[in-house]
Amino acid sequence: MPDNKIPINAFPVIQVIARNPEEVSFSFLKEKTQLAQATLNRVLKTLCEYRYVIKTSHGHYMTGPKLLNLGNAIVRNQITPKFEKSLINLCHVTHLNAELYLISNDGPLFLKHCPAPDEANISFGYGHIILDRKSHPAALFYLSIIKNQKTADSNKNFVIDAGGQWPELFRAAAMVPDTKYCIAVSGMMKNVKEGSYPELKEILHKTTDLLHNEFSDSN
Repeated sequence: MPDNKIPINAFPVIQVIARNPEEVSFSFLKEKTQLAQATLNRVLKTLCEYRYVIKTSHGHYMTGPKLLNLGNAIVRNQITPKFEKSLINLCHVTHLNAELYLISNDGPLFLKHCPAPDEANISFGYGHIILDRKSHPAALFYLSIIKNQKTADSNKNFVIDAGGQWPELFRAAAMVPDTKYCIAVSGMMKNVKEGSYPELKEILHKTTDLLHNEFSDSN
């Protein structure tokens, strides 16, 4: 859809739909956008026509393929290339999967997964927002940064979920200083010895410090 064909009042509608993990109803959209019923009907009809939004069989609305492709393109072309080399190196050094998250106001947003050859790959889909905010390392950083709920581990910029959220899975994460990007490694619990945690912390901090320097140089 050409930019000049998108009605200006479509953007609040897109925003509400994109930020919700579930399908949303017409009444929910009307409440959140404060648009008149006739206006909202016209906007949704246009967005569905161009596949930015999809209307489901039971009359709810969800993100359409064109909007998903746009989001993927933004991440692929503008965000993840900055982290690609570091994620691959993390896989090589730790023999674990490497992951990238953005700590957004809505929750930790999954951006990239770099699989390790000998590890089980349990990753989220691009754009997944983690809603369980009790044990996942990126979620604990979200609570610390966005909700100001400080924990001892997050203050040390190193958080571990060892058999917590998923009993068989290990995750450890650190923030890239002065950004909202979180780097994590993951693998099966049986492949990660507790005595290796200090070494993992050192590796993650070295990676986040290098990324911080790269971000600083680019600015």
